[in-house]
Amino acid sequence: MSSVSVYQIACPSGHSTELPETILEGIIQHLRGSYTGEPVLNFVCSDCKTAFHFDYPNRTRVGQTDAPRHLSEFHVLSVQSGCDGRDCVDHILLVAVRNRDISGETVQQESKTWNVSGVKCKSGHRALPIGEPKLARFFGD
Repeated sequence: MSSVSVYQIACPSGHSTELPETILEGIIQHLRGSYTGEPVLNFVCSDCKTAFHFDYPNRTRVGQTDAPRHLSEFHVLSVQSGCDGRDCVDHILLVAVRNRDISGETVQQESKTWNVSGVKCKSGHRALPIGEPKLARFFGD
């Protein structure tokens, strides 16, 4: 098995997690197949529940691993939300990567408490609180 790059995903509050390229590529492939347009990665921190933008094209490698993990090892929830732009058709995608020891139902309930104030749509409008998301999908199961 060849080694793969590992990337640090850090929220504005300083919490971070490391994900191998295999996981990031799986997320991007899912988003490309499930939503229109090029996906913008906005992750939700598992510690503080803050949503933040991850600059995937300009990511920086922090290491290598010979044992890449697979999406099936996680609950990955993508949530489509709206923005506060009047008549704006852009949507905001939020991605939560959680360990399998947390139930899918728990992750969906958690989404109602996410802090999305720092996330914007492609047109620059602020994300609306989740409440009931427009669309929520688990993948990698």
